[in-house]
Amino acid sequence: MGLVVLALACGAVGAAIAAVLLLPGYVRRKCIEAAAEQGIVLAVDDVHVGAGKFLLVNVTASSPELPKMSAKAAEVEIEMSGLDVARVVAKAGEIAIDGSYENVKRALDAWQRAHATEARGKSATPPRFVIEAMHVAWTRAFGDEGRIDTLETHAEIARRGAELRFSTPHATLTASAGTFGPWRVTYDRDASAVRARLAFDPQLADGPSALLIGDADGTRVTTLDVDIARTPLASLGIPAVALGLRGSEQIEATVRYRRTSPVRIEARADVALFALRIASVPMPLDAKLTLAAVGDPSNALDVKKGELAIGPLHGAVLGTLRVFDDGARIDLAWSAAPIACASLVTLPAEPPGMPPPLPDITAEVQQFLQATGLAKVTGEVHMAAALTFDSRDVGQTRATLSPRATCNVVLFGGGGGGGGGGAP
Repeated sequence: MGLVVLALACGAVGAAIAAVLLLPGYVRRKCIEAAAEQGIVLAVDDVHVGAGKFLLVNVTASSPELPKMSAKAAEVEIEMSGLDVARVVAKAGEIAIDGSYENVKRALDAWQRAHATEARGKSATPPRFVIEAMHVAWTRAFGDEGRIDTLETHAEIARRGAELRFSTPHATLTASAGTFGPWRVTYDRDASAVRARLAFDPQLADGPSALLIGDADGTRVTTLDVDIARTPLASLGIPAVALGLRGSEQIEATVRYRRTSPVRIEARADVALFALRIASVPMPLDAKLTLAAVGDPSNALDVKKGELAIGPLHGAVLGTLRVFDDGARIDLAWSAAPIACASLVTLPAEPPGMPPPLPDITAEVQQFLQATGLAKVTGEVHMAAALTFDSRDVGQTRATLSPRATCNVVLFGGGGGGGGGGAP
């Protein structure tokens, strides 16, 4: 009898050992088969079995139906609820995407429709998918040259994509104009709306930011709020060269966009640049831009009450705002009536209340000579500017500032300036 009990015990142990040895292979095969039913080609190096969960090691995934997308992860944890998959967590890897947002979305929608019936038949409660500590590399996101990179990316997808939460503390956008960022980005989509927030300075929780709210399907922006208190341009992750600036400027901006009905939008922008340096102009200038546009988004909206002042140069801003299902485009042009160069050398270098900058020796000498009647400043300053921005292709952003100055300092009694007299 003792031998029978011993034999049964040994048999049970042997069966348990066999199950432990064979189960990882079985799990790997079932995961690959389940992925194949969804059009996904899955490769798994190893499987570890735990209580109520499985751990897949060194996983790669791709699909002929999504040729511009692929993913890999150091590990994928699958949590079970009975015989159903409750949660899938992919950690420490990379997601690669190629192509415009519109093309990628179209491919994903087609893939989802093709496999929706199979997904519904597998489980009444779809699993929640999570990615942690991922690097997302998206090439040609906004045209042929645009690239988006996000680090330490976290995302959760539930209800087969109906709910999505995404966050990254480090997002950059690289285009021909330079590299924008790093920015902190959060994105939430549920049955009621899409909300996206961009923090221009990732180190400041309540710093300069942009908040976008859209329809639940993500096809239409209903609200956009941009709030930037006076901040050095370099602190916002905006390359000065993209705006034709030097990088020492400070910016202050408020932008409001509202889609109050399907046939009416209201938009307004107030932007100021401080300590703007312009070639041929002896002193830094402050610039202030005001824009407003109201109307039916199905047509091109004319900019109303547009005005730009750069120092003493003032002029109306003309242009159009076009709103599309997948973005917006704005085209602006400005020119100012010429002013005398003499009016520039008497401008304060900084607005009241700001600490004084390093002295502009050239301007101070000109002011002294003119004030004492030893010389006068002649000539005029002409200036024009243009801006083109299309959110569907950020890499094609163009901002130009075209100053033309004929300023000259003429010594009284000198060969080119005529004789005596006081300063004008």
